[in-house]
Amino acid sequence: DHTGVTAEAVGHSLLSQFIELEYQAQTVPFIDTPEKAAELAGRIRKSMPALIVSTLTDQSIRAKLRDCE
Repeated sequence: DHTGVTAEAVGHSLLSQFIELEYQAQTVPFIDTPEKAAELAGRIRKSMPALIVSTLTDQSIRAKLRDCE
């Protein structure tokens, strides 16, 4: 459904294992085009280091997020 709820739940579950870790969680819903993913990758690059939890299934969109490494 592209809302980010699944990835958000998984991310919170994973991060809850590290009580001492300080982090700022951001949910970014509706990343459904390569252009939106490229824009998000630019934002992520400015915030590095970052942990990305994603449920994207479209390979061309996922590739844009891999570009932010």
